Amino acid sequence: MARIFFFSVVCTSGLLCSCTIYTTRYNPEKKYSKNDLESDFILMRKVLEEKHPSLYMYTTKDSMDYFFDHYYKMIEDKMTERTFTSRILAPLISKIRCGHTNVGMSRRFYKWQENHRPPILPLHLRVWKDTMMVMYNLNTKDTSIRKGMIVQKINGIDSKDIFRDMFNCFSTDGYSENINYYRLSSSFSFYHYFLYGSNSVYSIECSDSSGRVMTFEKPAYKFSKKKIKKDTDSLVNQSRSAIKEKSASFQIDSTQRFALMTLNNFTKWNLRCFLYSSFRKLKEKNIPHLIIDLRKNGGGYVRSSTLLT
Repeated sequence: MARIFFFSVVCTSGLLCSCTIYTTRYNPEKKYSKNDLESDFILMRKVLEEKHPSLYMYTTKDSMDYFFDHYYKMIEDKMTERTFTSRILAPLISKIRCGHTNVGMSRRFYKWQENHRPPILPLHLRVWKDTMMVMYNLNTKDTSIRKGMIVQKINGIDSKDIFRDMFNCFSTDGYSENINYYRLSSSFSFYHYFLYGSNSVYSIECSDSSGRVMTFEKPAYKFSKKKIKKDTDSLVNQSRSAIKEKSASFQIDSTQRFALMTLNNFTKWNLRCFLYSSFRKLKEKNIPHLIIDLRKNGGGYVRSSTLLT
C-alpha cells in the first residue's frame, strides 16, 4: 500500500503490488480488506526486522515488539491507503526514531496527485512549539482570517492535540524534533489532509492581537486544473541557480566580526564550489567567527557533510 524507505531500500508491500500498481485507474478512496492489510503489515514487519541496520538503537526490542503488536491490532476492515498509512504505518515507523526510515504514499497516489488535488485547509500556517500563526489565506478574497492571527482549534481539535497527532507520524533522528516544525510550516495543509482527511468546510477558531477569540466556518481551498498545471510546471522549470539559492547562503555581518553560513541540504547542487568560495572570503577578510545554520537541513550525501567538516 504505502512505501517504507530506509537507507535507499524501498519495501513495497504485497497489497501494493496486487491491488494498486496493475489497476488502470487510481482511486484514493478505494478500501481494502482487513486480511489484505494484515498481510501488508506482516510483510513490512518481516523486512524491517530482517534488514533494518539499527531497528533497536533508540527503542528497545521489547518496546518495538509491543508497538508492532499494538498497531497490528488497530488494523480495521475497509481502510483506504491514506488511513492505513496515517493511522497504522506512520505512527509505528516513527517509533524507530530513524530519520532515514519513513513512510510515503504509493507511487500511484503521487501520480494521481499531479492532476487531482484534494480540497485542503485554506490556510498557510507558521508553526512553533504549540502555536499556529496564519501567514496567508489561500482563499485570497476572504479577509476575515488575516496574517498574524493565532489558530487555536481546527474542527474542534485543539492545537496541542493536532501537534501530538502530527508529530506521532513523523520520523526523526533520535529525539530531535526541530525538523518537524519546519515540515509543518512548509506543508501544514497537506499533513492535515494526510492525517484527518479532506473536508468541504473547516471550523477554525482564531484569536487576534487583542486576544479576542473568533470561530469561522470556511470552505476548503480547491485547486483548479490550471493552478495544478502551473504549480507542476513551476517545479519542473526551476533553474539550478534558484535551487542553489534555496540550498545555501553566505553573509558577512557589517561589523566584519562574524559570518553566517546557511546550509539547507547536502544534495547534488555545487556545494564544493560554494564552500571553497565562502571559506576563501573568510580568510581574505580575516573574519574570526563563523556561524553555521543547519536547522532546516534535511540531509543528503555523507561526502558533502564530510567536505564541510
